[in-house]
Amino acid sequence: MPKVITLHSYRGGAGKTVVAAHLAALLCARGRRVALVDADLRAPGLHVVFGLEDAALGLTLNDYLGGRCDIGEVAREVGIEERGSADGALYIVPASLKPGHIARVLREEYDLARLHEGVQRLLQDQAIDHVIIDTHAGFNEEALLAMAVSEILLLILRPDRQDHLGTAAMLDVARTLRATPLLLLNKVMPSSDAARLEAEVQLACRAPVAATLRLCTERFQLGSRAVADATDPAHPFTQVLGSVVDQLIGSAAPRRSPAGVSQSNGA
Repeated sequence: MPKVITLHSYRGGAGKTVVAAHLAALLCARGRRVALVDADLRAPGLHVVFGLEDAALGLTLNDYLGGRCDIGEVAREVGIEERGSADGALYIVPASLKPGHIARVLREEYDLARLHEGVQRLLQDQAIDHVIIDTHAGFNEEALLAMAVSEILLLILRPDRQDHLGTAAMLDVARTLRATPLLLLNKVMPSSDAARLEAEVQLACRAPVAATLRLCTERFQLGSRAVADATDPAHPFTQVLGSVVDQLIGSAAPRRSPAGVSQSNGA
Protein backbone atom coordinates (compact mmCIF):
# COMPACT_ATOMS: atom_id res chain seq x y z
CA MET A 1 0.00 0.00 0.00
CA PRO A 2 1.70 3.27 -1.06
CA LYS A 3 2.39 5.72 1.74
CA VAL A 4 3.47 8.79 -0.23
CA ILE A 5 1.71 9.91 -3.42
CA THR A 6 2.81 13.00 -5.35
CA LEU A 7 0.60 14.80 -7.87
CA HIS A 8 2.32 16.79 -10.56
CA SER A 9 1.73 18.33 -13.98
CA TYR A 10 4.03 19.69 -16.64
CA ARG A 11 1.95 22.87 -17.03
CA GLY A 12 -0.29 24.79 -14.68
CA GLY A 13 -4.07 24.60 -14.98
CA ALA A 14 -4.20 20.82 -15.41
CA GLY A 15 -6.34 20.46 -12.28
CA LYS A 16 -3.93 18.65 -9.97
CA THR A 17 -4.93 20.60 -6.84
CA VAL A 18 -8.64 19.76 -7.21
CA VAL A 19 -7.76 16.13 -7.97
CA ALA A 20 -5.42 15.98 -4.94
CA ALA A 21 -8.16 17.34 -2.65
CA HIS A 22 -10.74 14.85 -3.89
CA LEU A 23 -8.38 11.87 -3.70
CA ALA A 24 -7.58 12.80 -0.11
CA ALA A 25 -11.28 13.09 0.73
CA LEU A 26 -12.05 9.72 -0.88
CA LEU A 27 -9.23 8.02 1.01
CA CYS A 28 -10.56 9.59 4.20
CA ALA A 29 -14.04 8.25 3.35
CA ARG A 30 -12.53 4.76 3.13
CA GLY A 31 -11.15 4.98 6.65
CA ARG A 32 -7.64 6.19 5.86
CA ARG A 33 -5.76 8.83 7.80
CA VAL A 34 -4.48 11.24 5.15
CA ALA A 35 -2.15 14.24 5.20
CA LEU A 36 -2.48 16.60 2.23
CA VAL A 37 0.69 18.67 1.78
CA ASP A 38 0.69 21.88 -0.27
CA ALA A 39 4.23 21.85 -1.65
CA ASP A 40 3.31 24.38 -4.36
CA LEU A 41 5.17 27.12 -2.51
CA ARG A 42 5.18 29.44 -5.54
CA ALA A 43 1.41 29.33 -6.09
CA PRO A 44 -0.21 27.82 -2.98
CA GLY A 45 -3.94 27.57 -2.38
CA LEU A 46 -4.85 23.99 -1.47
CA HIS A 47 -6.34 25.19 1.82
CA VAL A 48 -8.80 27.38 -0.10
CA VAL A 49 -10.49 24.26 -1.47
CA PHE A 50 -11.38 23.33 2.11
CA GLY A 51 -12.63 26.79 3.03
CA LEU A 52 -9.63 27.78 5.16
CA GLU A 53 -8.82 31.50 5.06
CA ASP A 54 -5.19 32.46 4.58
CA ALA A 55 -5.36 35.02 7.38
CA ALA A 56 -6.35 32.31 9.86
CA LEU A 57 -3.76 29.70 8.87
CA GLY A 58 -1.13 30.50 11.49
CA LEU A 59 1.95 28.36 10.92
CA THR A 60 2.46 26.98 7.42
CA LEU A 61 4.79 24.65 5.52
CA ASN A 62 6.96 27.71 4.85
CA ASP A 63 7.58 28.03 8.60
CA TYR A 64 8.45 24.35 8.90
CA LEU A 65 10.85 24.42 5.94
CA GLY A 66 12.44 27.54 7.39
CA GLY A 67 13.12 25.70 10.65
CA ARG A 68 10.73 27.80 12.73
CA CYS A 69 8.39 25.01 13.87
CA ASP A 70 7.71 21.28 13.84
CA ILE A 71 5.64 19.70 11.06
CA GLY A 72 3.07 18.60 13.64
CA GLU A 73 2.39 22.26 14.45
CA VAL A 74 1.45 22.94 10.83
CA ALA A 75 -0.85 19.97 10.15
CA ARG A 76 -4.49 20.69 11.01
CA GLU A 77 -7.47 18.39 10.78
CA VAL A 78 -10.38 19.35 8.55
CA GLY A 79 -13.82 17.79 8.42
CA ILE A 80 -15.39 16.20 5.35
CA GLU A 81 -19.18 16.02 5.33
CA GLU A 82 -20.60 12.52 4.95
CA ARG A 83 -17.10 11.16 4.64
CA GLY A 84 -18.38 7.62 5.16
CA SER A 85 -16.05 6.30 7.86
CA ALA A 86 -15.48 7.29 11.46
CA ASP A 87 -11.95 5.90 11.21
CA GLY A 88 -10.82 8.31 8.51
CA ALA A 89 -9.12 11.64 9.16
CA LEU A 90 -7.85 14.37 6.86
CA TYR A 91 -5.07 16.78 7.75
CA ILE A 92 -3.99 19.78 5.68
CA VAL A 93 -0.40 21.02 5.68
CA PRO A 94 -0.93 24.44 4.03
CA ALA A 95 1.56 26.78 2.41
CA SER A 96 1.41 30.53 2.80
CA LEU A 97 -0.31 32.86 0.31
CA LYS A 98 1.35 35.92 1.84
CA PRO A 99 3.25 37.88 -0.84
CA GLY A 100 6.32 38.17 1.36
CA HIS A 101 6.51 34.42 1.88
CA ILE A 102 6.10 33.69 -1.83
CA ALA A 103 8.74 36.29 -2.67
CA ARG A 104 11.11 34.57 -0.26
CA VAL A 105 10.56 31.27 -2.06
CA LEU A 106 11.48 32.95 -5.35
CA ARG A 107 14.64 34.67 -4.12
CA GLU A 108 15.94 32.30 -1.43
CA GLU A 109 16.34 28.59 -0.93
CA TYR A 110 14.54 26.63 1.73
CA ASP A 111 16.06 23.54 3.27
CA LEU A 112 13.96 21.30 1.07
CA ALA A 113 15.55 18.19 2.55
CA ARG A 114 13.29 18.92 5.52
CA LEU A 115 10.32 18.00 3.32
CA HIS A 116 11.41 14.35 3.37
CA GLU A 117 11.92 14.49 7.12
CA GLY A 118 8.50 16.11 7.58
CA VAL A 119 6.76 13.46 5.49
CA GLN A 120 8.32 10.71 7.59
CA ARG A 121 7.31 12.46 10.82
CA LEU A 122 3.71 12.70 9.63
CA LEU A 123 3.64 9.00 8.83
CA GLN A 124 5.07 8.07 12.22
CA ASP A 125 4.05 10.68 14.79
CA GLN A 126 0.55 11.42 13.42
CA ALA A 127 -0.08 7.77 12.43
CA ILE A 128 -0.87 8.89 8.87
CA ASP A 129 -1.66 6.17 6.33
CA HIS A 130 -1.07 8.26 3.20
CA VAL A 131 0.69 11.53 2.48
CA ILE A 132 -0.50 13.25 -0.71
CA ILE A 133 1.81 15.99 -1.99
CA ASP A 134 0.56 18.69 -4.35
CA THR A 135 3.47 20.26 -6.25
CA HIS A 136 4.27 23.29 -8.39
CA ALA A 137 3.90 22.59 -12.12
CA GLY A 138 6.91 22.10 -14.36
CA PHE A 139 10.56 21.35 -13.68
CA ASN A 140 11.59 22.78 -10.31
CA GLU A 141 13.52 21.69 -7.24
CA GLU A 142 10.47 21.37 -4.98
CA ALA A 143 8.67 19.06 -7.39
CA LEU A 144 11.74 16.90 -8.00
CA LEU A 145 12.29 16.45 -4.28
CA ALA A 146 8.64 15.50 -3.79
CA MET A 147 8.96 12.92 -6.55
CA ALA A 148 12.11 11.53 -4.91
CA VAL A 149 10.32 10.80 -1.62
CA SER A 150 7.21 9.30 -3.28
CA GLU A 151 6.15 5.78 -4.07
CA ILE A 152 3.50 6.82 -6.60
CA LEU A 153 3.79 9.76 -9.02
CA LEU A 154 0.40 10.70 -10.46
CA LEU A 155 0.93 13.00 -13.45
CA ILE A 156 -2.11 15.05 -14.50
CA LEU A 157 -2.36 16.12 -18.13
CA ARG A 158 -4.92 17.48 -20.56
CA PRO A 159 -5.64 16.30 -24.12
CA ASP A 160 -3.09 18.79 -25.43
CA ARG A 161 0.10 18.10 -27.39
CA GLN A 162 2.18 20.41 -25.17
CA ASP A 163 1.01 18.50 -22.12
CA HIS A 164 1.80 15.17 -23.79
CA LEU A 165 5.35 16.16 -24.76
CA GLY A 166 6.07 17.83 -21.44
CA THR A 167 4.71 14.89 -19.46
CA ALA A 168 6.88 12.50 -21.46
CA ALA A 169 9.90 14.61 -20.50
CA MET A 170 8.84 14.60 -16.84
CA LEU A 171 8.56 10.82 -16.99
CA ASP A 172 12.14 10.53 -18.25
CA VAL A 173 13.21 12.22 -15.03
CA ALA A 174 10.79 10.25 -12.86
CA ARG A 175 12.14 6.94 -14.15
CA THR A 176 15.47 7.71 -12.48
CA LEU A 177 13.63 7.84 -9.13
CA ARG A 178 11.80 5.17 -7.14
CA ALA A 179 8.25 6.47 -7.77
CA THR A 180 5.90 4.39 -9.91
CA PRO A 181 4.32 6.68 -12.53
CA LEU A 182 0.60 6.80 -13.34
CA LEU A 183 -1.16 9.20 -15.72
CA LEU A 184 -4.55 10.85 -15.28
CA LEU A 185 -6.18 12.54 -18.26
CA ASN A 186 -8.22 15.54 -17.13
CA LYS A 187 -10.60 18.04 -18.73
CA VAL A 188 -11.41 15.77 -21.66
CA MET A 189 -14.37 16.96 -23.72
CA PRO A 190 -17.52 14.81 -23.33
CA SER A 191 -17.59 14.17 -27.08
CA SER A 192 -13.98 12.93 -27.23
CA ASP A 193 -13.05 9.30 -27.75
CA ALA A 194 -11.47 8.53 -24.38
CA ALA A 195 -10.10 5.15 -25.43
CA ARG A 196 -8.30 6.69 -28.42
CA LEU A 197 -6.86 9.50 -26.28
CA GLU A 198 -5.64 7.07 -23.65
CA ALA A 199 -3.94 4.94 -26.30
CA GLU A 200 -2.22 8.01 -27.78
CA VAL A 201 -1.01 9.20 -24.38
CA GLN A 202 0.25 5.77 -23.32
CA LEU A 203 2.17 5.49 -26.59
CA ALA A 204 3.68 8.98 -26.27
CA CYS A 205 4.54 8.71 -22.58
CA ARG A 206 5.19 4.98 -22.20
CA ALA A 207 3.23 4.93 -18.94
CA PRO A 208 -0.22 3.62 -17.98
CA VAL A 209 -3.28 5.88 -17.88
CA ALA A 210 -5.13 5.30 -14.61
CA ALA A 211 -8.35 7.02 -15.73
CA THR A 212 -9.89 9.82 -17.79
CA LEU A 213 -11.84 12.68 -16.24
CA ARG A 214 -14.35 14.38 -18.49
CA LEU A 215 -14.64 18.16 -18.42
CA CYS A 216 -16.95 18.88 -15.48
CA THR A 217 -18.77 22.22 -15.54
CA GLU A 218 -19.83 21.74 -11.91
CA ARG A 219 -16.22 21.93 -10.83
CA PHE A 220 -15.83 25.26 -12.62
CA GLN A 221 -18.98 26.55 -10.95
CA LEU A 222 -17.61 25.62 -7.52
CA GLY A 223 -14.47 27.59 -8.30
CA SER A 224 -12.21 25.51 -6.02
CA ARG A 225 -14.40 26.38 -3.04
CA ALA A 226 -15.35 22.91 -1.82
CA VAL A 227 -15.12 19.16 -2.14
CA ALA A 228 -18.80 18.74 -1.31
CA ASP A 229 -19.34 15.98 -3.85
CA ALA A 230 -16.17 14.12 -2.94
CA THR A 231 -17.92 11.27 -1.17
CA ASP A 232 -21.08 11.15 -3.31
CA PRO A 233 -20.82 7.71 -4.95
CA ALA A 234 -23.29 8.68 -7.69
CA HIS A 235 -21.27 11.64 -8.97
CA PRO A 236 -19.30 10.79 -12.17
CA PHE A 237 -16.30 12.80 -10.96
CA THR A 238 -16.26 10.74 -7.76
CA GLN A 239 -16.73 7.45 -9.59
CA VAL A 240 -13.70 8.03 -11.82
CA LEU A 241 -11.48 9.17 -8.96
CA GLY A 242 -12.76 6.24 -6.91
CA SER A 243 -11.34 3.93 -9.56
CA VAL A 244 -8.01 5.75 -9.24
CA VAL A 245 -8.08 5.23 -5.47
CA ASP A 246 -8.71 1.51 -6.11
CA GLN A 247 -5.58 1.41 -8.23
CA LEU A 248 -3.55 3.36 -5.67
CA ILE A 249 -4.42 1.29 -2.61
CA GLY A 250 -5.71 -1.97 -4.04
CA SER A 251 -7.87 -4.09 -1.79
CA ALA A 252 -5.89 -3.60 1.45
CA ALA A 253 -8.08 -3.04 4.51
CA PRO A 254 -7.85 0.35 6.22
CA ARG A 255 -5.81 0.57 9.39
CA ARG A 256 -7.70 1.39 12.56
CA SER A 257 -6.73 4.66 14.21
CA PRO A 258 -4.36 4.26 17.14
CA ALA A 259 -5.49 5.06 20.64
CA GLY A 260 -4.90 8.63 21.68
CA VAL A 261 -5.05 10.16 18.19
CA SER A 262 -7.83 12.71 17.70
CA GLN A 263 -10.62 11.90 15.23
CA SER A 264 -12.73 15.02 15.67
CA ASN A 265 -14.34 16.70 12.69
CA GLY A 266 -13.22 20.16 13.70
CA ALA A 267 -10.83 22.18 11.57
